[in-house]
Amino acid sequence: KPVFLKRARKDGELVILCRSESRREKESAMLSRTEEKYLRDLALLAEKLKSPNSKLRHNEAVQRSIGRIHIHRGIQGRRSTTTYASRRPSGT
Repeated sequence: KPVFLKRARKDGELVILCRSESRREKESAMLSRTEEKYLRDLALLAEKLKSPNSKLRHNEAVQRSIGRIHIHRGIQGRRSTTTYASRRPSGT
């Protein structure tokens, strides 16, 4: 498969950009795996929330758990939003 090269100067340094179809396929597969693991982690969190013995009783704790999943899976900064709408009364 062909590889495309582009030379450019940035901040006084020579930068070479390489593109190929193989690299694009690899990056797409990596993103797909990350997304699958992210969705799996969210599903596990949802199961924890359904449990009557769940220690995640406050909205803030759930939001922190979602934030940890974002950071762990490298989702932060991407064009994705995860929200949690509590069905519990406020403050519980």
